[in-house]
Amino acid sequence: MTEAKFELGVTPEVFASTYPRLYHMAHEDAWPQIQRYGLLSTRSILELWEVEPSQRPRIETQIRQNPVELWHPCHGKAVIRDQKPMQESRLRAALVDCTPEEWCQLLSGKVFFWPSKKRLHAHMAARENRGKRHLVLTIDSWRLAAEYEREITLCAMNSGNTVPFAQKRGKDSFMKMNDYPFEARRNEARTGRLQKWQ
Repeated sequence: MTEAKFELGVTPEVFASTYPRLYHMAHEDAWPQIQRYGLLSTRSILELWEVEPSQRPRIETQIRQNPVELWHPCHGKAVIRDQKPMQESRLRAALVDCTPEEWCQLLSGKVFFWPSKKRLHAHMAARENRGKRHLVLTIDSWRLAAEYEREITLCAMNSGNTVPFAQKRGKDSFMKMNDYPFEARRNEARTGRLQKWQ
């Protein structure tokens, strides 16, 4: 049997037709800073909050077991969330082309969105998040994708999680919209050959 062939890439229009809204979960106190500076990656927060270079590796390149609270005289408070869903031994075994430190550094340069309420609610219901207050932003996916199409990367897994099992992952797990096998992934999810990723 000949396997179906699918084109690579996804346009903002097709992406938005599948996922009209994206969701970002942040610390409950983050709204004033988000209004002022926008959504920032961990790396950008460390730079803007002028964290000493000697202190950055433990936040950027190590799995954070607890939230990190920062204070700046001009910018106020910022809380960088923990990474408890990543277990180092499982992560190390799952990585194909980098170390856990390099993987953490890769994640530290990104801002993440859930593509559905189902995935958002599952994350909020996880043991470490259950019962806590969170700030959740709902984003118009077409407007975001249309403006940042060249910067956005897509990943078929929860890149910051290794439980209950750790999928293989590496630097190529994050792909530009033009290169991502969007239709093939959707087909695999529909036919049950891939754990549903939306």
